Amino acid sequence: MKTAVTDIGSWKRRVEVEVEAEEVRPYMEEAYRSYQKKVHVEGFRKGRAPLSLVRQRFGERIRAEVSEDLIQTFFQDAIRKEKLAIVSPGTVQEFFFEEDKPLRFTAEVEVEPVVDVTSYKGLKVEKEVVKVTPEDVQRTLDVLRERRAERKPVKGGSELGHIIEGDVQALGSSGVPIIGQKWENRSFEMGSPPLGDLIQDQLLGVVAGEVRRFKIVQPEKGPDGKIKDREDHYSIKVKSIQEKILPELDDNFAKEVGEFQTVSDLEEDIYNRLEVQRNQEAERLLRNRVADEIVKRNDFEVPPSMVENALKGLWEDYRKRSDKKEVSEDQFRQENRASVVWNIKWHLIWQKIAEVEGIAVTEEEVDEEIGKLKRAFPKEEKKIQALFKDSRERRRLKENLSEEKVMGFLKEHAKIKEVSLKPPKNTRSSIITS
Repeated sequence: MKTAVTDIGSWKRRVEVEVEAEEVRPYMEEAYRSYQKKVHVEGFRKGRAPLSLVRQRFGERIRAEVSEDLIQTFFQDAIRKEKLAIVSPGTVQEFFFEEDKPLRFTAEVEVEPVVDVTSYKGLKVEKEVVKVTPEDVQRTLDVLRERRAERKPVKGGSELGHIIEGDVQALGSSGVPIIGQKWENRSFEMGSPPLGDLIQDQLLGVVAGEVRRFKIVQPEKGPDGKIKDREDHYSIKVKSIQEKILPELDDNFAKEVGEFQTVSDLEEDIYNRLEVQRNQEAERLLRNRVADEIVKRNDFEVPPSMVENALKGLWEDYRKRSDKKEVSEDQFRQENRASVVWNIKWHLIWQKIAEVEGIAVTEEEVDEEIGKLKRAFPKEEKKIQALFKDSRERRRLKENLSEEKVMGFLKEHAKIKEVSLKPPKNTRSSIITS
């Protein structure tokens, strides 16, 4: 078999294949014998017609029927011979096949892009670190107290700090209820975000059983890019008004929350946990910056079939995980296309860096990582053991460890500057539509 490969783009190849008649003949002889067994020729019992007669009468039809199998067989041989990393089935452009003559065909196929990675050492990146403050600890303590607060029904009208519970109905501009936009048993605290601070003046003094209208006015960017106030109208049928009684922040409270003897122990635990979270988030953002900068410096075009295959797999995962189909497949693909393209680029780039720098993960390192998982989750030891008996899962773990090694190498050779940031402020969102 003779093969020739021509580049017709960064990710497309033309593969020319020529197979001598002697190589094709065994496949054709097998096809003739198979056809002989099932064909009925007048004057002969089924399966008893001479092979020469079958070849004479049905040769053209048999060649047509086996052509696709022959193309697939020799195309795969050509791909292996030329070591092409194809990402889509080939498309036949030319085809020639006659008895006792060479089989010739030309196919075009998409392949993994050849990635030539440079400029991945000495990156200048910032690592944004958000320090834990006493105010952060206090906010967490406040949340813990809120979760353990008692609620006591109150008589009379609502006041700041009271919790209103009721059924909320969206209204049109004329005050007519909007069908399908009703939310039952919604509750919010008067004066507190994300909703109570927006409507506190409108609902002050409301009593249980009362129906009262209110509106929410929030800034919104219009189609022209300008910020305008958006006004939404609602009504609420109040079911109850409750007073919130917070527990005392003392050592007894600390013991109820967890295995803490004092409030100081609880505060120290909160501080440590917040510090771990902030460090993990800072590390995640740093990794993203490093990867994004390298992708920008080594950008390339991704074959459409790679993108489509990835989007197909992502959509299937989404369908399996989500009972509610909140978006159509077209919308899902559109929303995820950019991130899929970026992920493909980064995957090919870090693998190339690993190849160039000789970064690899041994099977012993994979076993060590599995051992760490077992020790971290002793109750799940049998499940973890069973999971990684699957070669695909083990291969996936090995690949993740390889990427970790590459990222460690990149950070080691980068110029990282730590920048301290203030804790993010709480953002407001509508509780009505959540």
